[in-house]
Amino acid sequence: MNTNYSKFKSNVNNYINEIKTEFNNNFDNLTKIRMLINKNNGYITTKEIDQNKIGRDYLKKLVLMGEIEKVSRGIYVDSNMIEDSFYTFYLRHPKAVFSHFTALYFHDMTEVMPNVFDITCANNFYASDFDNYNVFYVKEELVDLGAIMVDDKQGFKVRCYDLERCICDIIRCDNRMDEEQVIKSLKLIFSKGNISMHKLTEYSKKLNCHEKVMNIVRYYDE
Repeated sequence: MNTNYSKFKSNVNNYINEIKTEFNNNFDNLTKIRMLINKNNGYITTKEIDQNKIGRDYLKKLVLMGEIEKVSRGIYVDSNMIEDSFYTFYLRHPKAVFSHFTALYFHDMTEVMPNVFDITCANNFYASDFDNYNVFYVKEELVDLGAIMVDDKQGFKVRCYDLERCICDIIRCDNRMDEEQVIKSLKLIFSKGNISMHKLTEYSKKLNCHEKVMNIVRYYDE
């Protein structure tokens, strides 16, 4: 009788300990994820979860609890905030660069509110969702030319081109651009007077549009 009771008591204690361990693991991992979300201003990715050695099932638990929402593959956002589609895109495609009118939008140099993102990437790169964007392909060594990090309209850091690269892009790709908006943007850019001619010359030569760009520069300098 005593032996059976001792065995029963041992089983109960083991069960209780297992429940405690599972509860503590749940609490610790969920707390870690919440801390990461807070640190990332409302965002969390499966990549960060893996780097912190947390099971992805805990993300699913937070989704079921209504604390976060999945906004793209491997990307989740706090349910209490509005998704920043620019930042979501950047997280999913960090090697692509916001370009042309979308980049000018970040620089406050266009009246165009991007409904479809202009992006530039290497000609050997393709993603399944690129059909939703206005994609410009260039040689791999030209993707990073003029690429910088800027704050988007919601304060998140995203990757886009500087003004000198934007000038080259909208001029050399004028057959794919709205002519009226190109003219308005160029007038606004050159009126600010903050353009580096050194960069503009370097970029235009590497992008094979030097003569075309310089003609535009001379026109707006007159």
